[in-house]
Amino acid sequence: MHNKSFFVRDESNPEILHPTPSAVGPWDPSMMHGRVLCGLVVHGAEQVLASNDLLDLSQATRVTVDMFRFPVMKPLKVLSEIVRDGKRIKVIDVHVMSINDDQLIEIVRGSVIWLLKADDTKGKVWMPDEWNLTPPSEDMPFFDESTLDNPGHQNPIWETLDPDTGQQFNLSHQKEKTSPKTAWIRETHEFIKNEETSSLLRVAQLADYANPLANLSNVGLEYINVDVTLYLQRNPLSSWIGVETLYHGAAKGVSVGSMNIYDSLGRIGMSTVAGLAQTKSMS
Repeated sequence: MHNKSFFVRDESNPEILHPTPSAVGPWDPSMMHGRVLCGLVVHGAEQVLASNDLLDLSQATRVTVDMFRFPVMKPLKVLSEIVRDGKRIKVIDVHVMSINDDQLIEIVRGSVIWLLKADDTKGKVWMPDEWNLTPPSEDMPFFDESTLDNPGHQNPIWETLDPDTGQQFNLSHQKEKTSPKTAWIRETHEFIKNEETSSLLRVAQLADYANPLANLSNVGLEYINVDVTLYLQRNPLSSWIGVETLYHGAAKGVSVGSMNIYDSLGRIGMSTVAGLAQTKSMS
């Protein structure tokens, strides 16, 4: 992984996170990327469970992220609270606060549901066919940064491989594709400088990719998502995560899109986004 990050901790107050230039999104140079907002929600929830030594015993099954204010590139604080503390289910609410002139303004609200892990059931249940695509090698060297896929952004923040060819590509190259879009994706940045990025945090950031994957048209990306909902039955076990378009629908400037999510062993979950029509195209 390249020695870059999306956030650095404040030297005088470690509760404050400063976004780096890599955290900028594709829609506006002063706006943070949706993927890092998803990451902040999971990071806040993980901190709560880690403090109670429950991370290994529980599975984050649903992550909901509501992005209802312009996420300006300013320092942040992440506030978390347990709102349900049962034996088998815990719910943590997370508030991402932007620091503006010493005032805290909530820009993102999230919720993470954690379920206690247990033995698998014995019965047989219908499941869709698995993704029969070979994952990339875990030992594959990182690409030169100048070639990485990050449409509309000056700093590459992920690698994308075409599952059919094994070649690095840009999602905008699939604008004319009429069948479901697919890709293998690998992170290139730390989330917070000099801190380990968990597998849950990695897939939470990738969940935002449902917007371009499901909503990309033959003229570009015409919807900006206002939320992300991620469902998982388990965390990814590989650094490469596979994605596949599951659904797209739109009417009168409002869209819904979703994608399946895989790791090297098979399907692990899905993510869904709701979007508003936006005229800036993907290039």
